[in-house]
Amino acid sequence: MPSLTDILFTSPAPLVLGAIALLVAASFALGALSRMPPRTRVRRIGVVLALAALLIAHGLGWLALQDFQRQLADARLHAADDAMARDALAYLAHRCDTERHLTISSEASRVPANEGVLLDIEHVRRPDPDDVPPVDWFDPLDARQVLATSAFVFVEQDRRMTSRGAISVTAHRLWWESTGRALLPPANTEEFMARLVQVDLSQSIEGPVSASSARYLLSVQDTSTLEDRSHGVARIELRLFDRRQGAPMAEYVGFVAHLLPAYRLRDGRASREIRPCSGPEQAFTTAEAGFDVIGFFLVRGVRVAKERPRLMT
Repeated sequence: MPSLTDILFTSPAPLVLGAIALLVAASFALGALSRMPPRTRVRRIGVVLALAALLIAHGLGWLALQDFQRQLADARLHAADDAMARDALAYLAHRCDTERHLTISSEASRVPANEGVLLDIEHVRRPDPDDVPPVDWFDPLDARQVLATSAFVFVEQDRRMTSRGAISVTAHRLWWESTGRALLPPANTEEFMARLVQVDLSQSIEGPVSASSARYLLSVQDTSTLEDRSHGVARIELRLFDRRQGAPMAEYVGFVAHLLPAYRLRDGRASREIRPCSGPEQAFTTAEAGFDVIGFFLVRGVRVAKERPRLMT
């Protein structure tokens, strides 16, 4: 809440001009009073002091009224934000109980080692911000994030419809040197190999390939409805497909409440608070980063096949 000092000194220019005007008026008044008889001078000084006291009281009263109105507006804003947050959380709880699910096709469907995944990021048409509040809350998929939170050894992204015009693969240098080198088109091999030798074996590096070789497809969609967004809630759908068999392996439909109080500010910008469903999602939620939906799905929904022990000969 702003103090009286904050109100008085928000703009120093009017204060400086007021001080100059006061000095000029005081000099003029002293010059005029010095030529008056003593009794008249005393009366005039008393009138001037009374007027000054009245002006000061009027100014302080105006500042107090402005501060009261500001406090009243803040209180109304708090109440409105709290009501919106309660509505969002109530709607979130209802949707989580009725429509949230994590489905795994079968216990036998497990991702073997040394497999890759192709990212399919399809953002469905979002409602116009003029109609309902936008509640975007998850960032586009990042290949390095998928590598860090999954059992996949390489991640592909189809960039053929962009200026880069190729399918890019992100993988560790060890993978590129063992199996990935053959995937490179000959025209790009020399330039890429020059970059490859400068990175560590465990460091991931991105390069173009001639064709996709990923066995799996990770699909991410923002499927929020108008009703969801009108309550400050977003929904997301993630699916993992086996491209060889043409069948889904795992699916997750989840929700989050997007709480954004207008009175809560950090560094001049409103802070974003994301609240997912109660349950296993809480283990993938932090106050700083919010809900890591990609990590949750890849850890809880994707089953990894155990490697068979190799016989030593």
